Amino acid sequence: MALERSSGGRLRWAIAAAALCALAVGIYALQVGLAEGGDRAEGADQPGRQGPGLQSHGGGAPEGARPEPADDLSEGDDLIDRLIEGFEQPDQRYLDAGELAVEGAQEGGALAPLKIERVRSEDPAAVPRFEPGWSPRGFKAPEAPSEGAFADGRFIKGAAVGLYGDLPGLDHGTLFKEIKGLGATHVSLVISGSMANVRAVEVRAHPVETAQDADVRRWIRQAREAGLSVMLFPILNIERRRAGEWRGKLAPSDPDRWWSSYGKFILRYADIAQQEGVDIFSVGSELLSLEGEQARWSALIKEVRGRFKGRLTYSANWDHFDHVTFWEDLDVAGMTGYFELAYSERPTLPELKETWAGAVDVIATYVERAGRPLILTEVGYPSQVGAAAHPWDYTRRQSPDPVLQYLSFRAMYEVYRERFASLKPGDSLPLHGVFVWNWVGYGGPDDITYTVRGKPAEAILRRWFSGL
Repeated sequence: MALERSSGGRLRWAIAAAALCALAVGIYALQVGLAEGGDRAEGADQPGRQGPGLQSHGGGAPEGARPEPADDLSEGDDLIDRLIEGFEQPDQRYLDAGELAVEGAQEGGALAPLKIERVRSEDPAAVPRFEPGWSPRGFKAPEAPSEGAFADGRFIKGAAVGLYGDLPGLDHGTLFKEIKGLGATHVSLVISGSMANVRAVEVRAHPVETAQDADVRRWIRQAREAGLSVMLFPILNIERRRAGEWRGKLAPSDPDRWWSSYGKFILRYADIAQQEGVDIFSVGSELLSLEGEQARWSALIKEVRGRFKGRLTYSANWDHFDHVTFWEDLDVAGMTGYFELAYSERPTLPELKETWAGAVDVIATYVERAGRPLILTEVGYPSQVGAAAHPWDYTRRQSPDPVLQYLSFRAMYEVYRERFASLKPGDSLPLHGVFVWNWVGYGGPDDITYTVRGKPAEAILRRWFSGL
């Protein structure tokens, strides 16, 4: 994900890499760390932004504007040590989710410090379950979705899962069942290809990051057996990058050789997608510097259509949507959604909703321009202090703030609920689906990564996706 700037109204967005669970253990931790080093880290080196409002395209923030990651989590660990109770009872599971609360919070006011109460479990997969009606103390639960457009089967309700191997004690089959339990209709399976640098001409399998074809097939089948439709989502990771380099700034030394290699990479997974009954296949993600090459993209998409009979999409950066020259060749337009919502550490729900309302207006114009359905291929927030200001920055390691993650998703849900309230089945939709980044990870209220698993934001997704 890139940190670029673009012209527009009162809203400024920043996109960057959302990370997979960086706190996993054993070999999985090594796998994810390497994957993020070549993929999700690109955005962190890109130009930043100056303030609210869409700025003119080009140029970046002053040197050092992006916060550097902390060396360790000692401060956060100390906080967790103070907040978590029951260490002497390691055999017990989490306390009831109702124990997680914001003490003294008011619906429209600033949040008070979070109180987390749980007991640790020997089972790393044991987390609370947050039901649709749950809300922090001081907040009313959000209303359920209204009947109509949300419920007519066209809106995709999904979550992303990176294919980097199973977590110890928590395999992908379990994750798929949990996602289905939210009321989701789809899962996005993210598969990585690799390039040595932005000038390389070969797209290849990485020995650690790229899942084996047999595993990809197995996970697709598990997802479908769980009742989920699948989007297969290939992306490129860059192994060695200079400052400012990422997959959005590819400049292959021999374009013909690169397109031939990239085509083989995409067609390989298009074949798997067709054979395994995938619903949506993405032909690329965030390849900004190459989006103007309409003839090459059209030729590749034609080849893919000869092998894959489902729906095709491409995932654009929010600020580069209008630069994509081949929307007419696709069935579904896609874009990422790491919108900066607020700059205070503890923004109010009304503040978050105001920014999301501006985002929704712009997204609706993109639907009209593309002339086809549009989905948010990734949207997420690390559950840590300040995440609404920098949702793209997976390198930040701040104290846990799962309620901020909850409020950020709640703001999105409530804005779209209001927009959809007047729609009837069959009406044109201002958005056709969303994939939450990311379900991979052990989760739980004291986790600071993107996963929503076992966190308050799960209640929002259950309400939205299940309609309860």
